[in-house]
Amino acid sequence: MRAIIMLCLGLWAALLLNPGEVYAQRGLPGQVALGVNGGIADGFSFRDSHGAYRFWGELELTRYNRNHSYWNFAVSCLRKDYRYEGVLGDQLVPMAEDEQFKAELLRQRNIYRQLNQEAHAAIDACGGSAQGQSAMAKLNTKVSIGMKTITDKSTRNLAEMLTQGSGMGVVDCIKSQKDYPDAAPGSKRLMQKLQDFEEDNRLKLEQYL
Repeated sequence: MRAIIMLCLGLWAALLLNPGEVYAQRGLPGQVALGVNGGIADGFSFRDSHGAYRFWGELELTRYNRNHSYWNFAVSCLRKDYRYEGVLGDQLVPMAEDEQFKAELLRQRNIYRQLNQEAHAAIDACGGSAQGQSAMAKLNTKVSIGMKTITDKSTRNLAEMLTQGSGMGVVDCIKSQKDYPDAAPGSKRLMQKLQDFEEDNRLKLEQYL
């Protein structure tokens, strides 16, 4: 991406510093043009302070025909990451001493991040905005975990806490589906995906009790 930006700046500087006239031939039958575009989404940096990427790029191919028409082919890519804030990565994973258990927690964290990405992308597509937890709710969760693990950081204790959390997640998913029966089909599919994931987590975590 940096190479593309440098190339565009170089072309712009060459045109700006060229004292002569510039001529262009466009729309000639059989002429083929290749275009490369790119930019940054939401801000002035490719990555935000949390390391999330946000940029877009496009490759365009145009062929002009005899009757003043043309064919245009384009491939575009947009990447906009959304930060996932969860207790797995910040608090519980560093406490896990059993390597197999830690690997399971990392697997769950990665899927939570994927679901978070899908949800935010769908909300953005609808022109909405996501409402995360309040600062007080995050603090309460952090303090609660700290109190429950201050004297017991065993695999069994961590697994028990997460098993209860996944069970509550399943209940929340069921309640949400009943509270919003007219939700969009995509929202229902994502909610069911989350519910199935929480149920699978609970079964896997029970092995460490």
